Amino acid sequence: MTELAPILSLIPQRPPFLLVDRLVAYTPTEATSEFEVRPECPLCHDGMLSESGMVENIAQTCAAYIGYRNLDQEVKIGVIGAIKQLEIMTQPRIGQTISTTINIEADMFGMLLVKSRTHGAGGELLSTCEMKISLIE
Repeated sequence: MTELAPILSLIPQRPPFLLVDRLVAYTPTEATSEFEVRPECPLCHDGMLSESGMVENIAQTCAAYIGYRNLDQEVKIGVIGAIKQLEIMTQPRIGQTISTTINIEADMFGMLLVKSRTHGAGGELLSTCEMKISLIE
């Protein structure tokens, strides 16, 4: 898929703590990112992306959504306010590209509530969760 904008113009994170390679889809209510799991990723352990790495990938997908929505503004910083109903079915292995889609459930007062789905190769569902992001103004 095609990158919508350079990822470093959308999110505040920088290498080596970068867990989104590109934003590939955006609508006002949904966004999708892609990330290739690489061995130099600090959240990889035993040849796999850790559970915390999977959560950070979701958060960075939210950051990319916010960055693209506000492309003409300075990159905003957000923090994870809550994680609910996190289910990790399988952790992706190094070399695998994952695709994370967030659906915006609510967006008000500097808070973003999303539902996420992360898929691996062949469309295998890797994880789901609800996440609340609070923007720092």
